[in-house]
Amino acid sequence: MTTIAISIELDNTELASSVYDNLWRDSSPWIANTNWDFREPSDVVTVTHEDGESDSYVKTDVTTEMLAKGLQYLIASGQGHCFGHGITADFDEWDACVSDMVLQAAIFGKVVFG
Repeated sequence: MTTIAISIELDNTELASSVYDNLWRDSSPWIANTNWDFREPSDVVTVTHEDGESDSYVKTDVTTEMLAKGLQYLIASGQGHCFGHGITADFDEWDACVSDMVLQAAIFGKVVFG
């Protein structure tokens, strides 16, 4: 099989909005809080979250570049969501679990919380 690399451009604000506006407490219980404000989008959002190894909470400043790298990782690794649907860069196809997975990949470099 031949692998082909494709570059795409994403709008920073649209990417951040697609992640933070789609997070739900029920589907992302590992997140305690974010300072995302859709009225004044920022390229850096502070996320208070479980540290991935214990029940302790830490704060991570998440950049839109980190979100883009998280999305890139999920697509390249063939990660699926919701019964195996592939993750894409089409924000209209995203739901809460894709947003959660992108944020996890941005912070941890992989999906840690199921």
